[in-house]
Amino acid sequence: MLDGAGAGAVPLAVAACQTKLCPPKLSVKVTVPEVTVARLGKSAAMLAVNGARVEIEGDDLVVQGGNRAPAGGAVVETHMDHRLAMSALVMGLATDQPVMVDDGGFIDTSFPGFIELMNGAGGALAAV
Repeated sequence: MLDGAGAGAVPLAVAACQTKLCPPKLSVKVTVPEVTVARLGKSAAMLAVNGARVEIEGDDLVVQGGNRAPAGGAVVETHMDHRLAMSALVMGLATDQPVMVDDGGFIDTSFPGFIELMNGAGGALAAV
């Protein structure tokens, strides 16, 4: 779940409960790549800067739902990660204020047509 932590955590920020996103617990030693661990922190930052209550406990992302969408209104630092950028923009469909990303130029490389799809779903995405 860590690789998709950003996308998975967005709807949980709206839930009326606390949810913990944990990597699979296996009886075999598993080494999680550093880039995946770093992405967890970036996903937490994306949610927190937009008003969601999140914390990291070890290698778990804990999202405290507020029974409504986070406020939004922030610019998310994507670190050129298309998953983080798309997660932030999807979250912006539900927030009170727009959610912006610092760079979305790489999204079309991994998901051609994402902007058009989002605009068709009620988004108002445009390059700034």
